[in-house]
Order: sequence, then C-alpha cells, then structure tokens
Amino acid sequence: MQPDYGIALSNDGVLSETIIHFHVFPFSSITIINEKHFSTFLNIDYKGIPHALSADFDLEIMNELLLIIPPEMKEIIESTIGKPAFFGNTIDFKETKYIRIATKLGNLQISSNENYMPLIIQEIQDISNQEKI
Repeated sequence: MQPDYGIALSNDGVLSETIIHFHVFPFSSITIINEKHFSTFLNIDYKGIPHALSADFDLEIMNELLLIIPPEMKEIIESTIGKPAFFGNTIDFKETKYIRIATKLGNLQISSNENYMPLIIQEIQDISNQEKI
C-alpha cells in the first residue's frame, strides 16, 4: 500500500488552511460516497516516492464539474447521484479530463484498513482550451 499524500503533507508541516494548487489535475473517475459527497483518487510522486491522493468534494463542486465533463459522463453521473445503490461505487471516465483545482487538507480518516487525509477541493477550473504543461 502506498503512503498517503495528505498525511505526508501534514507531516511536513502543511497546515489545514493552506491552499494547495494543482494546475493540471488528471480527473479520470468519481467515487460517489453519498448524495452530497464525492471523491477521486490518483497516484502522485512526492519526494520521489509514489503516494496515494484522495481528493474529496461536495455537491457544489460536483455541479461545477458537471458543466465541464463530457456529456456522456454527465448523463451517467446525474443518473446515479442520490441513489443509495450507487453509494461507494466508482465511475471511470472513458478519457481523462484535465482540470485546475485548489484544495486544502481535510481531516485524518482512520479505518481498519488504512489511515488517510483527503485533500478537499475548494475550486475547479476547466483548462481544456489551454495548453497542458
């Protein structure tokens, strides 16, 4: 299991109020936690070591995301939001959507399988008409 990116940032002194920017964030899936909470996951190198990154977001950010994702993905997501049978399921995009996000560290999550500290998405911006660096 890879170390958690959020915990690594916290251990390095990043404070919960610090804004963490990702200028090109590869968005390739959405996990539906419940009707108002969502997440996406990816691996990221930090200090030369692969880390697991969980980026969580609320319904407000989801509504903004629905404006910029491909129409076929929008239809799938809209048909599943609010349906308990889909809670915990992940929807994979056919192709990765690159966006710009601003995040903050969330609270430490402790479970029997793992401990992690999600990043909480504060803002998103479509960059599909901009050059990816």
